[in-house]
Amino acid sequence: MVVAGPAGETDADPVTVRVRNVTTSGFEIRLQEYEYLAPGDHPAEAVSYLVVERGHYTLASGATVEADTVTVGSSFAQVDFVTPFPQSPALFTVVSSVNDADAVHVRVRSVSAASFEARLSEGELTEASHGPESVSYVAWSYGSDDGSSDAAA
Repeated sequence: MVVAGPAGETDADPVTVRVRNVTTSGFEIRLQEYEYLAPGDHPAEAVSYLVVERGHYTLASGATVEADTVTVGSSFAQVDFVTPFPQSPALFTVVSSVNDADAVHVRVRSVSAASFEARLSEGELTEASHGPESVSYVAWSYGSDDGSSDAAA
C-alpha cells in the first residue's frame, strides 16, 4: 500500500495527489489540478510517501499499523479496521485509482479505535458527484516507546 502527500508549493495552484499502478517494484504518482482552475500541467513538487505491506501489524515498539484499500464514493461510508487499535490511530489516505477523471481528494471523519468514515470530494465549483474510487490508507497507533526500534522492523 502506498499513501502520499501533501504536495509542496512550488506552484500556488491547489492540487490533489493520486497514486496508481502499485507493484512490487514501484508506483505512479500524479499531481492533479482541480477543474475550476482550467487544469494543465502542474510543475514538479516534492511529495512524501509511505509504503506498507497490506495487513495489520504490531511492531517491536508496540506500535500497531494497518494498511488496506477500500472503495468509497461521494457519500460518507464507514470503514472498519481489520483489528481494532488500542486507541484512535493517525490515519493517512490517498486516492489510488482513476475511475473518474475529475480531480478529487479524500475527506475523513469520526476516526476511532475501530473504524473511520471516508468520502470523496471534488474541488470548488464542481457540482457533480464523483464516481467510486479506491482509497488506500495506513493507520498507525503509537506503541509504548518513542518508536526508535521501528526503523529495523
